Amino acid sequence: MPLPVVLALLAAVPAQAVPPPPPPARADHLSLSVADVDASTAWYQRIFGLAELPAPVKGPRWLDLGGGVALHLSPGRTAPVSPDRRNHLALRVSDFAAFVQRLEREGVAFTDFEGRPATVQRV
Repeated sequence: MPLPVVLALLAAVPAQAVPPPPPPARADHLSLSVADVDASTAWYQRIFGLAELPAPVKGPRWLDLGGGVALHLSPGRTAPVSPDRRNHLALRVSDFAAFVQRLEREGVAFTDFEGRPATVQRV
């Protein structure tokens, strides 16, 4: 009989307030160093349709990636960027086939992860 008494005592102890865990981290922005801020801004707007956000400082340009996340294009890159596919920005588009057609129309070179030209892997 002692077991039910112990259980009853445990149930009668008032619950301690446990603070909720902190919210998970969320992306806020991604910053890319570019050689020509104006040309890069125009390219991201033309190819991806990104709207410009007001930047609080002079120099970088900010674009809206949606969901409260921004793309910051910052001046200062002087060396070419190596084509390492492990370093990339992945964006979701509403019409994948139409987007690939836009890339082709605009003459944007693209490859899949293995480097095959004009090929895309959907993940």
